[in-house]
Amino acid sequence: MSLNAKIFLTALVILGLILLFFLVSQSLQDLPSNLGEDIPEEEYIPEEVIYSSDFNGTIDQIDSPGQLINFLNQNFELVPREGIIALTPLEFFNQRQGGEQDFALFTSYVLRQQGFISIVFAYQYVDQDQIDRVGYVSVFRDESGPKHIYFDQNKVEMASHGWSYEDLCQYEKERRDINILNYGVVSTQATEMTPEEWIKL
Repeated sequence: MSLNAKIFLTALVILGLILLFFLVSQSLQDLPSNLGEDIPEEEYIPEEVIYSSDFNGTIDQIDSPGQLINFLNQNFELVPREGIIALTPLEFFNQRQGGEQDFALFTSYVLRQQGFISIVFAYQYVDQDQIDRVGYVSVFRDESGPKHIYFDQNKVEMASHGWSYEDLCQYEKERRDINILNYGVVSTQATEMTPEEWIKL
């Protein structure tokens, strides 16, 4: 084989390798950028639950805390009100509005229907106007740890708060910019939203 033929074949092989490298790199660029990465749970959009007058039928459609939060945000209105007597879950469902105490009782009820252990957590606090008030959240635990669902004027939200009631109080203190004095757990069967015992913080 002549020297010119060897040079030609070598150049042809080099050009072929460059072309192959170029084609492979283009194919890899066309793959989705998130291939092999987990999609964060926050990006899942739960299937919407449609409100109907059938209490049990509607509640049975709710199968996750995220779906419950979406259902509450789309169908219910928070109307602040004083008092320790909460609406029953059915009354709240029919009225489609209520105070923190009503949201908390309903939310814990639905979470228990889903198989979670859930409680209503109450805390006494002094607001910015130095008025004594009581706040309510629904506490539950899933596979990733303790969480709570809270209620404010804009929407229903879920947060992780740590592993103790003191951690939960600290979270609520910072979120609401308040001074929490006492806290307690409300019986799951109660509509009178007062803990059996207030624990001083």
